[in-house]
Amino acid sequence: AKALDRFHKLKQDQGHDDLTVIGIADAVAPDVLTEFIQEHNLQFRIAVDPYRTTIKKYMVDTYPDFYFIDRRGILRAADVKAPHVTELTDILLKESP
Repeated sequence: AKALDRFHKLKQDQGHDDLTVIGIADAVAPDVLTEFIQEHNLQFRIAVDPYRTTIKKYMVDTYPDFYFIDRRGILRAADVKAPHVTELTDILLKESP
């Protein structure tokens, strides 16, 4: 989570306010998640998916899995490995809104 938060902050500092990072947690208690977010001072959004609906829909099989949805709401890349996250993010951010 810390690495993803650093990535999110870096892109925001570079002026990419149109980049949204969302984490999804499954069967975690809301108070535990809130404590974790506060303890690590995470700045990106985290959604709770207690019934694993989104996790099943996108076939999340490892943690973390990275999925890229463009400005139009189209899934552009799924199950992207960590070394390619920055490269793919930069490509999508260069596209016109």
